[in-house]
Amino acid sequence: MISYPTKALSRLSPDLGTGLRLAEKVISGLTREAVKSGFLIRGGATVGPLYHRNGVVVGSALVEAYKLESTVSIYPRIAVSRKLYSRVRAHSALLAVDEDGITYFDYFLPMLGREAPDGSPDNKFVSETLLLINQNISIFEEQERWNEMAKWVWFLGKFDKALTELRAASPPDRGKRAEDKCGASEAL
Repeated sequence: MISYPTKALSRLSPDLGTGLRLAEKVISGLTREAVKSGFLIRGGATVGPLYHRNGVVVGSALVEAYKLESTVSIYPRIAVSRKLYSRVRAHSALLAVDEDGITYFDYFLPMLGREAPDGSPDNKFVSETLLLINQNISIFEEQERWNEMAKWVWFLGKFDKALTELRAASPPDRGKRAEDKCGASEAL
């Protein structure tokens, strides 16, 4: 669970832009490390009441984030609630709308350019990840595990698209989108 107090963030940025950038860094870094270990992540992001105390977390935002993760995300993405994306329109470069109409955090560009100061792709990470993705697709296809295969195919499509975009960007443009990409809420 990733959680930010939106009242405090609103003092820094009324449209939650600061929180979005913080969440982007966490989400892209977490995804990068998970993928290196052969795992994909998914989740839900929203804003709303949330209570934290002594390791206990409760609140309607947690319930909504759980519902987004368990019933909407489907693919390895962080689905974003209407309550959240309607508050962050100025930072829409941090979000994407998928073919099925679901708004999600687009963590791919920052994940790919995370290690390089100029935002260029980390070639070692890219080659190792492409190998892992293709191995998993082959394994799941051979085992007729279509649900798992579909998640890796989805991930490959987004990964390839971001890689193409990152490689096509001129050096002054690199990293610009990553600065604008991210996600915040009380329950992510």
